[in-house]
Amino acid sequence: MSTPEAFMINHYTILTSFSNRTIYMKLTDTIGFINYETYLDNNDFHLSLPLESVYQLMTNCFAEDAGYSVDITISGKTMTLRFRAQINGFIMYDFPVHIKEKMITTEGQLTLNFNRMEERQTQLERMVQKWTTDAVASVDKRCNDAIASVDKRCNDAIASVDKRCNDAIASVDKRCNDAIASVDKRCNDAIASVDNLLSSLQSRTSKLESIVVNAELNIRLNSAFVQLGTTSLTIPADNYLKLDKLMYLYNLQRLSFAPITLTDLSGCKHPHIKELHLDGGNTTHFRSLLGIANMPSIEHISIVNAPGITSVSESLPSTHKIKSMCVKGCPGLNIEGLSIYCRVNRIALVAQSSKI
Repeated sequence: MSTPEAFMINHYTILTSFSNRTIYMKLTDTIGFINYETYLDNNDFHLSLPLESVYQLMTNCFAEDAGYSVDITISGKTMTLRFRAQINGFIMYDFPVHIKEKMITTEGQLTLNFNRMEERQTQLERMVQKWTTDAVASVDKRCNDAIASVDKRCNDAIASVDKRCNDAIASVDKRCNDAIASVDKRCNDAIASVDNLLSSLQSRTSKLESIVVNAELNIRLNSAFVQLGTTSLTIPADNYLKLDKLMYLYNLQRLSFAPITLTDLSGCKHPHIKELHLDGGNTTHFRSLLGIANMPSIEHISIVNAPGITSVSESLPSTHKIKSMCVKGCPGLNIEGLSIYCRVNRIALVAQSSKI
């Protein structure tokens, strides 16, 4: 028998374990103190899975892992557990388990009821005692604070009124004189400033227009210079790539690595690239598409001569826009699994020169 595992869902405590032929489950309602207990075997499930695999699905649902859930409903003296599991994004399992309420003797029920009554009475006594103590302390504190606050406010108000009256008289005289002088100066300065600003803007605009028209804007991406406005870029093998500069190529639509010297795509970021071509150079150095989520507009991707790639779908984000995919010379990929993923997500797949 496996080590018992414990879980908590809503107000139910769950204890479960697995042996070679049975699954044991015990659920306790912590509000009504009702127990539900059962032993399950393969005949209780209509699944083409080993009993140990079914037990693993159930514990994942109890743990509420990503893609796993369980709903608990009560009908009469029967509890129904509905397990739902989604594996790898497209394999679904949905099955129920029914558990009867565990009956207890009359003496056990009386003992349980007395325990409940004593527990509730103790809780009420503690709550009343705490509320009374807190209320008395709160009233005393509020009264003392109110008296002290009123005294302080009265004294502060008298002193503040005297000071503010004297300050207001002096301030009004000073403000009037300062305002007249300030208005005259600001009007003259504003007129002069506007004239200077207009002249400066006209001069800078002319210079900027001249630079944009006559200059050839390039950026150094690796060992070569690339125009900022280029729409297609092929990057050869280079150990000194400056991938952070890709963002500056504002009009880039197509990106090719021939061959790629990176282990993954975590350093590649660009919001507009629609085509991505990856040539692994028949080496296992390139091993993962991790980071492809940083290029959210990709519609076509091709991967060739990359024996180090073992997975594609796991690295793709759920919000991708990929419409077609070409895979050649990648013996590490499970083509059948990739074909299923592409059919589910409506992606046209070409693998080893055969369109799926």
